[in-house]
Amino acid sequence: MKINFVDNIWDNTTYKEEPTRCYNTTAPAGSVQWMMYNNSDREHNLTFTCPCGCGKIGAVIVETDTEKGWKWNGDKINPTFTPSILQIGGCCWHGYLTNGEWIPV
Repeated sequence: MKINFVDNIWDNTTYKEEPTRCYNTTAPAGSVQWMMYNNSDREHNLTFTCPCGCGKIGAVIVETDTEKGWKWNGDKINPTFTPSILQIGGCCWHGYLTNGEWIPV
């Protein structure tokens, strides 16, 4: 499934069970938005709605030190991240974001 860019992934957000479990049930599955991370001058966080369609909001944090984050190909339109992405909590979707496409394992 190809990624879908949205302006504000936090619109229409609901919280289930606890504040760290955020859901957006109106954005299409696999929607993404580049966001600032940790008050940085650069965009380092790709926030997304789960590709499975459950609406859970997750994030891929890009770091230069791959011990702390994901390696990114530098393409903001068709991003590739390694290693795989595991949605923790909720559905536990697991897969890859490769060339702007969500690929389940």
